[in-house]
Amino acid sequence: MATIPVEYRLMSLEFRNGLADNERRLGFRSAVLLHDPGQNAVVIEGISTPEPMRSRLLANLSPFEIESIRYEIRAGGYPPIPFCHPFPRGTDVRLSALEGNPDQLYLSRRKGRRFFSDNFTLRGVTNGRINSGQNVYQFHE
Repeated sequence: MATIPVEYRLMSLEFRNGLADNERRLGFRSAVLLHDPGQNAVVIEGISTPEPMRSRLLANLSPFEIESIRYEIRAGGYPPIPFCHPFPRGTDVRLSALEGNPDQLYLSRRKGRRFFSDNFTLRGVTNGRINSGQNVYQFHE
């Protein structure tokens, strides 16, 4: 069976920072999510926010838990499939800077606990819209 190329396109992150709905969401235009199971983190690549605005945003948002993540799974020639994954209070998923690379950020949990895995199939996460048993990553908290 041929492998279907899969891309996770980040749409937005919503923070538990006590602000109004439209003020607690950080949107992205060209960022993708890359899963790093070895570090129990999700790398966000393709950040297009220039410095020093990027550092200011990080300083304001990194202390807060992420409440939800919105993204699309783009697989082969299939239409993008949107997802909104809430993180329960106390899950403690946070946004951080990746050392030495201004084009990357990452999401991780305190003490390196996992919050995603590759124990899912493309068929399962797309509710059968893509008929493939290929393993894919998905958030599980």
